[in-house]
Amino acid sequence: MNVSISVQGLSNVQDMLEGLEEAILDAAEEGMAEGIEMIAATARALAPVESGGLRGSIFGQVHRGGGSVAGSVTASAPHAMYVEMGTSNTPAQPFLHPAFAMGREQLLEAVAARVRGVINI
Repeated sequence: MNVSISVQGLSNVQDMLEGLEEAILDAAEEGMAEGIEMIAATARALAPVESGGLRGSIFGQVHRGGGSVAGSVTASAPHAMYVEMGTSNTPAQPFLHPAFAMGREQLLEAVAARVRGVINI
């Protein structure tokens, strides 16, 4: 008795897989940018305003490298930390942490939706 198995089309599968990693990272980067901007917009809306300098200093960034994608929301105004955390003389007026808490699930869903679109799930 002789059993023979033949698999055809492996080169096509290999070609598809080679481009998949980059496509997934592209999609994750797009979703991350969308989610990070939602969080940054929420932080700007929550930030207390005297001169507008704090609100104007809030921005989001997406970082890609080493096969991963990460995002950050930053308030670059010199007094941002003191507003967020408070001081011994001034109560905290948090805006970054609440914005992240409110937008975390939306960010994750934005990334997941973009990646699902690439892998057709």
